[in-house]
Amino acid sequence: MGTAVAAAVLLLVAVANAEDSLMEIVIREVKGCMDSEHLNSIADLRSYNEAKSPEEKCFLGCMLKKFKALDADGQYDAEGLKATIQHCPRMKAHPNIQQAALQVADECAGKVTGCSDYCTCAPLATRCLHEGMKNKSFQTIFIALDEALDKMQS
Repeated sequence: MGTAVAAAVLLLVAVANAEDSLMEIVIREVKGCMDSEHLNSIADLRSYNEAKSPEEKCFLGCMLKKFKALDADGQYDAEGLKATIQHCPRMKAHPNIQQAALQVADECAGKVTGCSDYCTCAPLATRCLHEGMKNKSFQTIFIALDEALDKMQS
């Protein structure tokens, strides 16, 4: 699930506004997707784990749809993701990370194919996004989701 977590956090960072802390946004969206996808536990959701169950895969798809990395049909949407990245205040504060994320979003467009819906596209998209950022030596932007999951379990 590491790839999914990476992508989801990248997108979550993009929607933070002045009234909400990033952690509040992450927790709210995680809970919403857990409910909609009938995921009972977040115990196995960490950036170093792959999504295994159908519920985990659909949870990732839900998260990616919320932040425009997947379109309404559940297909990878590089342009939607890039718009999210471009409008993210935290990404704007780190232009080198923002530029890398924009490049990775484009690079994944040709790699996230052949999936039928958001549950099957999400693991492919998150793996591509995670590996792309890792190859560019940027992993730290993906930590927020693990922190939110830890906070939710405490």
